[in-house]
Amino acid sequence: MSLKRIFSLALISAMALLGNSVLAQDSTKALQGPKIKFVETNFDFGKAAQNTAVKHVFKFKNVGTDTLKIAQVKTSCGCTAAESSKIIAPQKDGQIEVTYNTGAQMGEVSKTVYVFSNDVEAPQRSVSMHGIVEVKKAEESKKASASNK
Repeated sequence: MSLKRIFSLALISAMALLGNSVLAQDSTKALQGPKIKFVETNFDFGKAAQNTAVKHVFKFKNVGTDTLKIAQVKTSCGCTAAESSKIIAPQKDGQIEVTYNTGAQMGEVSKTVYVFSNDVEAPQRSVSMHGIVEVKKAEESKKASASNK
């Protein structure tokens, strides 16, 4: 092998190593700061009766390198309430407990909770729950017996 060829191969190898190092640094920079990662962002509660409460806990993890702070959770309507972990250390878990009161609603429903935080990539995220609200069985029985009289 000629000296020129050895030098060329060494130069190419050095450039490849340098390129990988730059790419690794760029991907590390992207992860700096707080970062929320939900286990799930959508929950189907199936069927629920009128005038009942449907509860679900959305779990998440701070996959970032700094403390995640949940500034606010805001619901899409007054029939839905949400409580959240407020301060989550790096690599620790948090949760948002959502309660939807079906009230007199009927049919298909979808409720959204907006999460405002100091996430470096997306300071506003959302989670939602949906399903079908049906007439309560006891009310159906009363209606059926009243119509038979």
